[in-house]
Amino acid sequence: MRRKSKPIEEERNLDPEDRNIDEDTENEDQEEEEEMTKKRKGRSKKSDGSFSASATRALPIKEAALHKLLKKGPKPLTWLSNNLSMPKTSVTALAARLAKKGYDVRFKDQANGERIIFLMIDENIELDSYKIEEASKKIRILVISGPRLGLKQSQPSLLKWVYEEEVEKHNINAVFVAGELVAGKPTETSIVDFLPGLEDPEAQVEYAVKHFPRTNKCKTYIVGGRRELSMRSGEGFDAIRAICSAREDLVAAGELERTFDFHGVMIKVLCPWDDNSPKTLSYGMEKILKTMDPAPNIAVFGGMSQRQEIPCDGPSQTLAITVPGFHTQTRRESKKGINPRLGYTIIELDFDEDVQERKIDLAKNVHVHHINLDQYAVKDDWAKGVDDVDLSKVLNGGRLVMEWLLKEGAISAGELTRRLAAAGHNKSKQEVKELVGRLCAGGANIRWRTDEKRYRLIREHKAEFKAPNMKFENVFAPLTKAASGACYHLNSKQEMPEVAQIAHDEAARDGVRSIFMAGDIGDGLGDCGYSGHDKDVKFLGADESLDHCVSVFPIPTQGKVVATPERPLKRFVRDRKVKGRPEYDEIIVTSGEFQPQQFGIDGNHDRWSYTRFGYSPVRNMSMLLDEDLVFCGKTDGSITEEGDVVLDGVFNRMLHGGGGIGAFSGKVQKFSAALRAEGLNKGMPTVLHLGNWHTAYMLFQDEVAMLDACFKHKDAFHVRLGLVSKVGLYVYELFGDKKKGNITRVVTNFRNYRPLANQMAKKKIK
Repeated sequence: MRRKSKPIEEERNLDPEDRNIDEDTENEDQEEEEEMTKKRKGRSKKSDGSFSASATRALPIKEAALHKLLKKGPKPLTWLSNNLSMPKTSVTALAARLAKKGYDVRFKDQANGERIIFLMIDENIELDSYKIEEASKKIRILVISGPRLGLKQSQPSLLKWVYEEEVEKHNINAVFVAGELVAGKPTETSIVDFLPGLEDPEAQVEYAVKHFPRTNKCKTYIVGGRRELSMRSGEGFDAIRAICSAREDLVAAGELERTFDFHGVMIKVLCPWDDNSPKTLSYGMEKILKTMDPAPNIAVFGGMSQRQEIPCDGPSQTLAITVPGFHTQTRRESKKGINPRLGYTIIELDFDEDVQERKIDLAKNVHVHHINLDQYAVKDDWAKGVDDVDLSKVLNGGRLVMEWLLKEGAISAGELTRRLAAAGHNKSKQEVKELVGRLCAGGANIRWRTDEKRYRLIREHKAEFKAPNMKFENVFAPLTKAASGACYHLNSKQEMPEVAQIAHDEAARDGVRSIFMAGDIGDGLGDCGYSGHDKDVKFLGADESLDHCVSVFPIPTQGKVVATPERPLKRFVRDRKVKGRPEYDEIIVTSGEFQPQQFGIDGNHDRWSYTRFGYSPVRNMSMLLDEDLVFCGKTDGSITEEGDVVLDGVFNRMLHGGGGIGAFSGKVQKFSAALRAEGLNKGMPTVLHLGNWHTAYMLFQDEVAMLDACFKHKDAFHVRLGLVSKVGLYVYELFGDKKKGNITRVVTNFRNYRPLANQMAKKKIK
């Protein structure tokens, strides 16, 4: 990625407030601009009320002349004065006028006293970090990306709801916009998605200034993306600067990327994409993470319109997050096979009690809220609807006529009379005409098309946006809290049962209701598997290895799940009448305290044992552990490396996959698609727990899917292949819509136990 920065002391943005404006020039240009505006409106508007693609806002003649010269490169003020045949003060006034309209006009004062004026037409990446001071112990940062104000697919009403409900009521300390605030420069393929009259930069700026939500609770920091750069390229128009200059609550924070400093926690906000992200969703994020220098603590990517995260990546253990978009699918995205996800992200930093030091354990005390608003998009949110028309004087069918026209666009007078009669409103064609007239008086734009012999509704921009009537507590009703891990490899010489025990205890103490273990709970028998596996295990015999696995199995000893009539708990009790296989009775309890139950499946290490000896290690382990490990695989002893269980109304599918991992999301996307195709979850909220790859990754589309890390130091196999494992587990909380039943919020907290594992390993060596 190209990096460009400005010399802070030598180069400055042109600020019209710092110098005198030539009043005569300003008044003269204002009259000229008003005249040009009248002409432009007259020639660009079509008969049906839409605007042509070429209807861009032209500059007044003198401003246009200066702009044309500056586009060619930096010019001395004296040269510009001579070339334009006007005093230097008038040139400066013109430059200030351009700057006020959003053009990135700057100047440099040279040592000889000459002033150079130039237009910034390349991206402006700020290399310095933006320091934000917050006194709160818990800092909550809300991130949105891709509102694309100016497109028909934008969602201003829903965005207003987010500000009213989340920002105003739930202690948000800062809001970041990770690119694509506005629609950008139209192209031949994208012009169809633009709102009539909003094809030019200045119109989009005015629209954003008026309709982007306002708040006094915190500042909104805007990082420009590719859409904004499309306006700057060649023209030097800085849309973000123009918008933020008109609003006290908005802060321009550069383009493409910017690092923010929250008491030493470095958060980099980026927007490197624009509908051109790879099909393998995590690939672009992984590629950029490898080249970040310096690497931030948290990297937040906009422009991809997906909900995903990669925790503790690379030497700096960076947490990487992609933010969903805030628009529905455009026609261009549809043709490219891109399905944008709608929502926002919240990052919680939970600092220690000592406010003076402002310390935070990034391995445990960062929570990420991934919000899903896919099902709440407002169709044609940009245009006036029934509720935007005054129907107080339009009785007996007025609302019906508006609803029909909104759905169909145009209807004949005869058809309207027939439909109204069927609905109990008998009207003649003349009475229908009068009804339409009253609708127009109430704000609708309905025209009689003589050529079509139909009434046609002309869609117009909304004058204002109202938040949808959705109750926060209904959209985000609690579902469950759980932990997800895999690959404990008990009986391996590289096992870390002490670390796993601490992890499970801490998860239980934090209120999880269940813990999932997606395969390879044990390391399998030593006499099978890869070459040298017998050297990597502690006990070779089946009985000895089983006894060891049972003795070190991590059973939570801290924290209890409280069952109540409002929050009943499903418990699995092994049926001891059934001999030789783990069968369970399911009971629902409404009172009492219980330790979280743990659910597991077999993995590829178990398959080695079964293939060679017909032995199923985890199945046998579960029968000795009773309810402390509920086995979800095939109880007949065959190895499937998969299992399902429904808890708290959530369908949980555990899988222990195979093959190389490549980009993190590749396997996850494949398994998620297979689950949808098979319909195993029967429409229930769904979580996929994926083990085997010893790494961590989360993707939230229709379902939540996680690659689970491990609890094992690297062995000879890892050394030979150059593999680096992630140690830890996900603690996550789910929320869902009370009526729709879909998952609307996932709060993830990946617990990175690598530092603790390394520390404990060093103590053993000593």
